[in-house]
Amino acid sequence: EEVEPSLKYERSIKSDLRDRIFPHTKISIISVHEKFIVLGDINGQVFLLDHSGNIIRQINAHRGPVTCISIDTTGEYIATCSRYDPNVIIKRTLQGIIRTRFIRVVPRTSVLR
Repeated sequence: EEVEPSLKYERSIKSDLRDRIFPHTKISIISVHEKFIVLGDINGQVFLLDHSGNIIRQINAHRGPVTCISIDTTGEYIATCSRYDPNVIIKRTLQGIIRTRFIRVVPRTSVLR
């Protein structure tokens, strides 16, 4: 009886992201939801991808590297920020459209001397 050889196939999302999708930038942060993936890069861009790695939306969000991404449990809201600008950007995903709201964060100065 002949034994059929087993084949092992692995797809590397890391190499796909680096080589095929983002060859000219570096990803600074990633957040995953059951509906989609959100990536932030070192240039302040935010990318919304499906789970196959296809870009659904690209947003010029910040002036420097995206340092934080938060997705609510329903996937309806995405918030991003960067330590290089004072904005927290909240995006609402509604029927494939992203609406953006900017919230400026103003640091309080210390009153202690």
